[in-house]
Amino acid sequence: MRMKKMLAVLAAISMLASMGVSAAAEDETAAATTVTTAEEAVTTAATEATTTMETTTATEMTSVETTTDSETTTIETTVATEENVAVSRIMDTAEFTLSGIKFQAVRIDPRDLGSNDPLNQSGGCVGLTINRIQEDGSIVETNLSKIELYILGDYGDSEEGQMKVSSVSNFFSIDGDVLTIDAYRGNVSYQYVNGQFVTAGEAVTTTTTTTGTTTTTTVTSGEAVTEEMLYNKYVSECKPVHSGKETVEYQTVNGVLTSAIIVVEDQDEGVIKTFLITKNEVTLINSVPMGGMLYQMETSTFTCSGYDFYVQLVQPASDGDFRSYLTISVYDKNGNVSITNINGLQVGSAVYTDIGNGTFDWVGNTKLKLSDCFSFDKDSITITRNLYQWGSTQDEYTYSGDTTTYVYDAAKNAFVEGDSPVQPTVLEIHQNDSLTVTGTLSYEWDQINENNNFKHAILTLDTPITVKYMDGEWVGKTETIDSVQIDIEDELSEGTRLEVTGNVMYAHTGHHLRNIVLTDCTYKVLGKKNGGTTLNKPSNTTGTPKTGDVATLPAVALGLTMTAAGVAAIIYKKRK
Repeated sequence: MRMKKMLAVLAAISMLASMGVSAAAEDETAAATTVTTAEEAVTTAATEATTTMETTTATEMTSVETTTDSETTTIETTVATEENVAVSRIMDTAEFTLSGIKFQAVRIDPRDLGSNDPLNQSGGCVGLTINRIQEDGSIVETNLSKIELYILGDYGDSEEGQMKVSSVSNFFSIDGDVLTIDAYRGNVSYQYVNGQFVTAGEAVTTTTTTTGTTTTTTVTSGEAVTEEMLYNKYVSECKPVHSGKETVEYQTVNGVLTSAIIVVEDQDEGVIKTFLITKNEVTLINSVPMGGMLYQMETSTFTCSGYDFYVQLVQPASDGDFRSYLTISVYDKNGNVSITNINGLQVGSAVYTDIGNGTFDWVGNTKLKLSDCFSFDKDSITITRNLYQWGSTQDEYTYSGDTTTYVYDAAKNAFVEGDSPVQPTVLEIHQNDSLTVTGTLSYEWDQINENNNFKHAILTLDTPITVKYMDGEWVGKTETIDSVQIDIEDELSEGTRLEVTGNVMYAHTGHHLRNIVLTDCTYKVLGKKNGGTTLNKPSNTTGTPKTGDVATLPAVALGLTMTAAGVAAIIYKKRK
């Protein structure tokens, strides 16, 4: 249940009740009328407050559909079905002050939410929503909503675990003007700027002194992403000149808008195009042939092998055939989307044809749903295809079909046939090894205390790497690394893709935000094509290949490269 709807109910009850008392003192008849009106208003407010629209899994999506016919624009609105109606159970709340503004943290129990709610799609995660408390005491929502905190039962019955879950305040901290949330997939930090939360480090504070008066001004370095910004970028760069039906889905991760996926009919080319729109670029995901009727579309998100995915089914149709195309994308931890090898795969079709004795009817499923052709579990996905096509004429048809199980190979950013998880390749590393990686640049603050804050460059890798530490206090430890801290002198824009070479240092101070820190770095700015990960050993160090459950490679292997076919996703470390 959305918090502002709950507050609306309480406010309505309080206000209308007081109206009834006042009216009763003045006029008994008027009071009766007021009470009747109050009951109707409260009933209406309560009905609204117990209704919530369906959202998808790990990532929140807002969908808008429009159909253009000449100069007429029709807005299609989908109302939630009964199975999607759910009420959030508030576990507890806590108030805090950030940058002189009061906020309310609300912990949400997922058990009363529908199965399609993002918190339940992530395995039944307890959620966190941040609201702002106005000066008059009213509460309004912010852009941080349903951030995943932990799976119910994860902390067990230990004294330490019970202490942790005893209060929502144990899952966030305030340091100066930075709010840090102990989220399910790792800590995330925000600053509140111009009425919304932005990732910490995107806002900078400048101080100027004029005639003895000090004025502090907070500005944003890098404009925050908005729906209007993304849509305008689409209109200016890639919207077809003559377009038909259009569907827009805005992707929100940890309360922050990251991108839009837009599906549109290009009436000049006779195709349905799917675009990925981010603040910095526009990508054409695929094009499929149009039909003579409006297309249908179904989307969802799911988690498999520790990765979050977005799945889309686009269905063009005509009065003689229906077709269905499946596309799967993967999210990294920053909400960035990249396309896997399941891209525009035709999984269904139906045709109107002679079924015998001169009788014409449909063969195949004209109402194919995503659940008819796609399923998943924690380790794999299964795709079922049923294809009916006309033969040499529309009076005859052919059929083909198959069911295939796939697992996700992060190194290739691809689904490969099989039902056993792909084992990662392990790189053996030592301190001072020369390591070359590619990825996307961002910045984070170490926030040791209010007088000791430093901004550090973080490189989120195109492809996660699994490393085994061969020396130091972590000797023998194996883990998967999705990002590294890098030491570069230049101030580059966030979102820049880089190839970086530096010397490996293991984290050992509070200024080290990742387990691997690359020092003495050199870099080059990359284009859109993704590179790989290369480990170069000093000539005076040797290594021996190991055998076991996973492939092991010696660090001495010069020029060893793991190639990523597209931007690979980040392995999420489940916190227990």
